[in-house]
Amino acid sequence: MNNLINTILLILSYVILIFVPKELGFLSYTILGISIFLFIVGYFRLASSTDLTNKLGYKAGYFLNIILGMLAFAIGAAYLYFDRGSGKSMTVAFILLMEGIIFWGTSGGNVINLRVERLTTRILYAFALLLAAFAVFIIVKQKTDGVTGAFLVLIECAATIIMGIIRRYKLEVIGMKTPIRELFQKFEMLETDMGYPWFGKVGTHKECILYGPNDDGFSVFGYYNRSGKFYLELADAGKKEMTVDDSNILERYQEMFEYFVNTGEASWLNNEGEEKS
Repeated sequence: MNNLINTILLILSYVILIFVPKELGFLSYTILGISIFLFIVGYFRLASSTDLTNKLGYKAGYFLNIILGMLAFAIGAAYLYFDRGSGKSMTVAFILLMEGIIFWGTSGGNVINLRVERLTTRILYAFALLLAAFAVFIIVKQKTDGVTGAFLVLIECAATIIMGIIRRYKLEVIGMKTPIRELFQKFEMLETDMGYPWFGKVGTHKECILYGPNDDGFSVFGYYNRSGKFYLELADAGKKEMTVDDSNILERYQEMFEYFVNTGEASWLNNEGEEKS
């Protein structure tokens, strides 16, 4: 019964959009708020009660939300074009933009499969290029009338790129200025869950501080990019899925380096919360 009610609320969140007037006004904003409220209540309650990821499997449930997010963006962009950027189309496109982000944001949870994350990143980047091309098409085709619509499509494009960056599962440690070789010397005698660090090269990164691999084949490595920002990245050696401990390991190394930035001390918290220094 609860699932039926949640489904009805979810459907109503879209049906109510029929009554959005052509021009923006008080009624438009009222319907916008009601639609968002109905969607949030219906979608999140339905998602939590049905748990599609477990029923469909990790990949199927994951990509279902990715596809729904892309579909929401695509429908919003198309409606902006066909309705020539009217107040109604902008309201609908804004709602679909928010809902598309929600679909993507609830698709992940803990990182379980690095290859899936990286594939998703490539898909989102390609989709962002299509959105950018469509925004240019709207401006060229509709000229002045299409500027507002194209602007919203470009916002979709930016949101897609941001989600793609998040999906790369790469963390930036803000404020790290210590050279890699010196950083290695600071942490050389500190044992972590992946053992002691070692200095080496990963891919195109000539100087890295590395930890691992652990028994499951995962490694963490830190490096500076060309702009001088310090990044932490998770790598795998062929294992498809992570354990619960693996899924948050990158964040724990980030905490270790951030603590070093703030205090100048090398310290590690293990799974039991016990500090090593």
